[in-house]
Amino acid sequence: MHPDLPGLYYLGSVVLAPAELPSVERVLNEEESVGSVEEAGATHMPTIAMLPEQIGSSPELSSNSRASIRFTTHVKESRMFYRLQGRWYYGLNLGQSYTISKCGDGSWRFEEELAGRKCTSTLRVVGDWVEGHLIDQEGQRTGTIRLQRGEGNSVLSYFRDLGSSNWSNPNEAIGW
Repeated sequence: MHPDLPGLYYLGSVVLAPAELPSVERVLNEEESVGSVEEAGATHMPTIAMLPEQIGSSPELSSNSRASIRFTTHVKESRMFYRLQGRWYYGLNLGQSYTISKCGDGSWRFEEELAGRKCTSTLRVVGDWVEGHLIDQEGQRTGTIRLQRGEGNSVLSYFRDLGSSNWSNPNEAIGW
């Protein structure tokens, strides 16, 4: 740091001010505007349909492109989880709730207690949804939960019983 100019850095004969960091709101707005442009078909890169596990071994992509795709996927997934984080209320008089939180190891967890039976799930991104296998307090799998941020301050969830191929009707929960 230059002794006469606090907050400025001295590098040889050049005084540099640190770059201003963007706000979280600005970053999210930029992500949304980029997503809107890409959805409209105005992408600057050709689209290559690939599964995430194919990205690392694809000869069509340079290592920089693979890293960029992985980073973009990570940002999208992180954003999906952060938008679901919190306590969400639903049911008659909003008397039931579930919680979505980030664990110390970086994974995301769903927790809910119904009729004295606590169920948890480690969540993962599946397409445009966040999903997880529900496990009760006895370690038994009970079904699958699927979640997605809804309009306003809401989350849509669907439940699928163990062994079933059908999802329940949507359940809308709200947070505050």
